[in-house]
Amino acid sequence: VYQKLANLAIMAGKENEAEQTLQRGINATGGSVALSLALAELYQRQGKVDAAVTQYQQMYDKNPSSASAANNLAMVLATLKDDQSSLDKATILIKKLEQSQNPAHLDTVGWVHYRRGNYEAATPMLEKAVSAAPDSPLLRYHAGMAQFKLGNRIAAREHLLKATSTESEFFGKREAVAVLESLVSEAAP
Repeated sequence: VYQKLANLAIMAGKENEAEQTLQRGINATGGSVALSLALAELYQRQGKVDAAVTQYQQMYDKNPSSASAANNLAMVLATLKDDQSSLDKATILIKKLEQSQNPAHLDTVGWVHYRRGNYEAATPMLEKAVSAAPDSPLLRYHAGMAQFKLGNRIAAREHLLKATSTESEFFGKREAVAVLESLVSEAAP
């Protein structure tokens, strides 16, 4: 019920109302994971990075053995935060995910390595994630960026073209388009 009410509020452009509804639901349910996740995602869409991190951290603190909680916290730290402390924490969190076969988890492992500048470690994980979920624009973007940093222009162009040729919006799409344009102009005679 809370999720549906929050979704209706979001569709009506009332994000503050959606936030309050989700908070009430989390309190009423003793910390529903689904509602907590929805609230964290809402914070991300609103650009409330610290609130999103706090929400993901609370989810992780309640269930530190959860691979999904570790994954979500690591990804938000690596994607939305730029400080060394956040990257260090994300690096610790991905230890739980390194043997996963879940493409989202593999992507997170690779993206944390990428954000740390370790492109050689990032690329195999990101390519494995793309192999498991080839239609994901976000995974294609991540793999394309890692290939680009390694100087693999053809592979980077292929991934970034597939990432940007959909209507799907994803965090980093502007960067993907800009890098792809540079690769295309670089390849032009």
